[in-house]
Amino acid sequence: MRLGLIHKFSLFALLAVASFIAASPALAKITVVEKTEFYLVRGKNGEEIVKAMATARKAGISNSKQLAGTSVKYDIGKYEHVIKNGRCTIKELEIIITVRLIAPQWQGNALASMGTRAAWDAFMAELLILHRNHVLIARQGAKELETELKKLSGPASEACRGIAGPYTGHFESLAREWNRRHAANVARQNQKNSKITKLQIALLKSK
Repeated sequence: MRLGLIHKFSLFALLAVASFIAASPALAKITVVEKTEFYLVRGKNGEEIVKAMATARKAGISNSKQLAGTSVKYDIGKYEHVIKNGRCTIKELEIIITVRLIAPQWQGNALASMGTRAAWDAFMAELLILHRNHVLIARQGAKELETELKKLSGPASEACRGIAGPYTGHFESLAREWNRRHAANVARQNQKNSKITKLQIALLKSK
């Protein structure tokens, strides 16, 4: 039995800058908020644990064969715009990335052997490394978003409202590229010869 990883990308409030009205204090930074949600699994050996992961009800993961999930959400925080020659541009802004990890949590390990506990620890360590890869991809995407937002230019009328409107399609294209990167990261790890797959098999075989 081999389970898989899953990634979900959320383009939420990315275009909120399109409706800004007045300048806020300048704050040029990228903030990452990480949240971890666990679903519980039980078992005294690897086979029982892997079966428990396969059948556990995981909130936020629709496919029961997926053992973990990562979702990424971008929000625009504080920003500052400037008006020059009748045009409105963004000077500084804060981009908030919320990265949510859904992962298994093993209960009852006191009844398991040292081998099973070691196999679980190795498996979970690699799972967290894969999650960190998603965080790095998200950070790179935020830097690209910041660069693109600072290129925006629109009429200064109505307090610069709607500056990002004409760029909506471009931002959606960026989001598709970020999603492709995340999906590629998942696909690599779902291969039969990947490290996480080998560790999962080692966990399954542990007694």
